[in-house]
Amino acid sequence: MDIRQGGLVMMMIEVQDERERLVAEQALLALRAMDRARDTAEHGRGLEAIERVAVGDGLDVVRQMVQQSLSAHAEAQKRGSASGGAPAGARPSSSGSLPKT
Repeated sequence: MDIRQGGLVMMMIEVQDERERLVAEQALLALRAMDRARDTAEHGRGLEAIERVAVGDGLDVVRQMVQQSLSAHAEAQKRGSASGGAPAGARPSSSGSLPKT
């Protein structure tokens, strides 16, 4: 649901946890940084300025997301495996075919 108020669009978004809230916030901040870089760039240098921010800040955001994901996985590992493990299936050989049994 969007609510328009004084030129701003307010939106409610449902996130599952604090990690998702941080990722959504970081994405918005990254977009705003790209907009500022575009707006303050010299004539004819807007794309270059946006790319510089996207690569620099964008990689930082992605690194933080990877770290968040790894941290959540590590926490799940500490709690132990899920009950009733899944059986291992046959793996294809390097030729792409299943091994003969």
